[in-house]
Amino acid sequence: MKKGIVILICIFLNIVVFCQGKFEGVMNINGTIKKFAAYIPSKFEKGVTNAVVALHPLNIARWNGTSWRDTLSVFAEQNQCFLICPDGGTDGRIDDPIDTTFTSMLVESIHTIYGINRSKLVLMGFSVGGLATYTYGLSHANNFIGFIPIGAAINGTNEIASLAKNAKDKTFYIIHGSLDDVNNRFSPAKTLLIDSKACVKDSILNDVGHTIDFPNRNEILTHAYQYILTNSCI
Repeated sequence: MKKGIVILICIFLNIVVFCQGKFEGVMNINGTIKKFAAYIPSKFEKGVTNAVVALHPLNIARWNGTSWRDTLSVFAEQNQCFLICPDGGTDGRIDDPIDTTFTSMLVESIHTIYGINRSKLVLMGFSVGGLATYTYGLSHANNFIGFIPIGAAINGTNEIASLAKNAKDKTFYIIHGSLDDVNNRFSPAKTLLIDSKACVKDSILNDVGHTIDFPNRNEILTHAYQYILTNSCI
């Protein structure tokens, strides 16, 4: 584990400490090289700037940490948040055990180096990244102020039922397309979260299927993000 952190620190010190904007790096997780991409907002301030951990969808022809970062960088700049995008690797998944271990280490390393505001850390993701927003997020619920699952590729409540107790007093803003199997991928999870005493707000996007390329994306994501920041569930 320590080796991975050292490699990350070297990359940050040599490349990005004195600049802002987009950057990429790697960590060594028990002999496996894991990649990430990130975005530093223009008004970054150590100890003050909030951060979003963003989990990409499963489609290796289009998605990895870098392409996901590029998709969300305008949103990150508009909201002045430090964007952290772990890369799922060759299988495209972002929720394998090594990926969740990597994500936790990556957040800790960025916090150590940059001093992001850990009290306002938000987790968001689309599709399989939305699934991981539920599963990884609820497994590490105390690390995040709130969660934004977008078009989560879930099967009812099968993947999250055992974790639902961790949703108590947590804030969720669920974004989902009206044409994206709402009865299976949206409604059961929302009901479970409410029954588990989470605070839940949602936005159903009319005539939108399973896509992140929906109209007014940055405005909708901004609304969800600002809702998380300003609405405590306790």
